[in-house]
Amino acid sequence: HATCKRWRLIFPLHQVYISTDRFKDIEWASAAAHTARCIVATSSASSSRSAGALRDILKRSITSTTLRKVKIRNISLSEAHSKEFSDALGALPNLVSLEFVNVSDRAGQVLSFLSSNTSIQSLHLEGETEKQRLPFTQLPIALQSASCRIRKLKCLGRCLLASDVMRIAESIASNSSLQNIHFHALGASDESVEQLSKAILSNKTLKKIFVAFNVISIVVMSRFIEAIQKTAARIENVSIMNTCIQDSYFEINYESVSAGSVAQLLREPNSALRSLSILSSFVANVADAFSVETAISSSLTYLELHDAQLEASDVTALFSTLERSAEGLAELVLSHNRPNQAGCEAISQYLQLNRSLRVLRLASCELAPSNFETLATGLERNTVLESLYASSNSAGSVGGSAIAEALAGKNNSLTCLDLRLNDIPFTAVESFAKAIRQNTTLLRLNLHDNWLSPAGVSALRQAREANPNSRIYLLDVGGCNQMDQAKK
Repeated sequence: HATCKRWRLIFPLHQVYISTDRFKDIEWASAAAHTARCIVATSSASSSRSAGALRDILKRSITSTTLRKVKIRNISLSEAHSKEFSDALGALPNLVSLEFVNVSDRAGQVLSFLSSNTSIQSLHLEGETEKQRLPFTQLPIALQSASCRIRKLKCLGRCLLASDVMRIAESIASNSSLQNIHFHALGASDESVEQLSKAILSNKTLKKIFVAFNVISIVVMSRFIEAIQKTAARIENVSIMNTCIQDSYFEINYESVSAGSVAQLLREPNSALRSLSILSSFVANVADAFSVETAISSSLTYLELHDAQLEASDVTALFSTLERSAEGLAELVLSHNRPNQAGCEAISQYLQLNRSLRVLRLASCELAPSNFETLATGLERNTVLESLYASSNSAGSVGGSAIAEALAGKNNSLTCLDLRLNDIPFTAVESFAKAIRQNTTLLRLNLHDNWLSPAGVSALRQAREANPNSRIYLLDVGGCNQMDQAKK
């Protein structure tokens, strides 16, 4: 206790972790919590003692001037503790962020304080099992309250009942503070997502929307995207991830987004859209989304099509569209797709004309040595791209040497190159050593887990020392000696 008092006089702690079923001295725990910016309270047993101990700690933190975040995990609240918890949380004067993970609330009153609270700005609700589907009946009421200041609402797992999701969607329509909503793995129904679409149209403050692992029909998904398009003047970030689309006849395990829907989000009228992510999904006929009529909004700076099952024709269509529009695109993620040779030729051609793209991610794209040779041609003439991430492919000696020669030659813009796990052998070391001796712009070179051998690793390090103008501060050749031994 005395130690904690001294800490408080010197500096506030960033985070205090409290296991409520292990400590015995509430005075000590309360003193530690009083000095903290954030309390993380957890319990391995759903006992009334754990809930009661945490309640007492919160009550004693009312006079704290530093406490801004409270994270509660694995706690079971009885009907008696539910309202007491709510009162204790509501009395914390500077609390701006509240997180519940695997918390069960039998009475459904723990969030009742939110209807009159004016300090909470971020609310995170998460549950992993059916038993932790929390009946947070007070949340929709709080969102409709005039005093509500919640800007970020994050709901993950099965933390809410389907009826709660429906009411939350309805309450978003009249809310005047929410800017960021994140619905992940809630099992949201067609009805709740359709209600959310209507709410998006009515709401005047939303800027970021994340929907993932929900089960909805193709028709409802289309309406949801249409709603986002109609609010293009303010929606800045949209992420649609691993959504399970179903209709009356079948259910697809991965997301199936129609090409028309993707095109709607990307087109020029969406003047506020800055970021779009469609991950681990199947984009049906994606080439149609990048037709001659499509002009990607100039405001879009980040586009992610990770594991979208894109083939060569899709990638070719995408880069053809990027050449005509998307003047502001700065980062493009195409990892876990299959561009093949035709797609790499389109990428190479785009790189030669590129005026905005600074980061390109092509990890795990099944790229062969010839594909890397094609990309190297584009890199030689590119003056804008700063980072290329192409790990977990098969560059080999030919592909690795081609990229290295581009770095030693005309390219003077690339600062980060990631070629981990690319089967690059010792025979390509001389090309990389030459690039290191001549290049003056590269900052990070990652050749981790390739077949370079101890002699090759030593040669690369000596090349860096031999170049007085080298700016490389990270030369990662870890795992190369082990890989060589494994090969032997």
